[in-house]
Amino acid sequence: MGGEPSEGSGSEAGPNLLLGKSRVDVSSFLNVLALIDGICVRASASGARGADRLDAPATTTMVQNFIDRHVGPGDSLLLFTSSDIKLEARVLSQMQAQRSTIHVHINDDTVSRMEREKARIGDVTVTLVWDDWDDLDLHVITPQGKEIYYGNREADGGMLDVDMNAWERCSKEPIENVFFGDAERGIGLP
Repeated sequence: MGGEPSEGSGSEAGPNLLLGKSRVDVSSFLNVLALIDGICVRASASGARGADRLDAPATTTMVQNFIDRHVGPGDSLLLFTSSDIKLEARVLSQMQAQRSTIHVHINDDTVSRMEREKARIGDVTVTLVWDDWDDLDLHVITPQGKEIYYGNREADGGMLDVDMNAWERCSKEPIENVFFGDAERGIGLP
């Protein structure tokens, strides 16, 4: 699927992806699908732990080192991350001086889950997130002392709108959500 990365700024024709020590052709949809399939198969088969895992998170230092080694003048870097990355001023200055660009796409797992379950957001929103099939329950006590939970879904302007892993809504990436106030329905926070 690719050979050793070449030295220099990466100005080869067509889009390429540096994956570990390999430069991978991502110029067609079929190539991208084959790459994703290969990564998933290797990750599940290897049982690797820690930094050796293919899906192990990169540290800020690793990202900065990658930029130093592989992003040359006029290059663009597309970075997908699940959290904020703070780059040193020297790295940003170097990229600016060489007219290189970095496009960062942050995937907020909590927001993604809320969108998936159509969870509502209010003036105050309380969300519980966990990563297994267990049935955890979110309980919120209102300022008036009433409890919002699976047995009492609404109280004092608050509402439990997502309750997971108890009945039909089951996932290994569940959430539970309570919100107060609803701009869409014109209900303000009490």
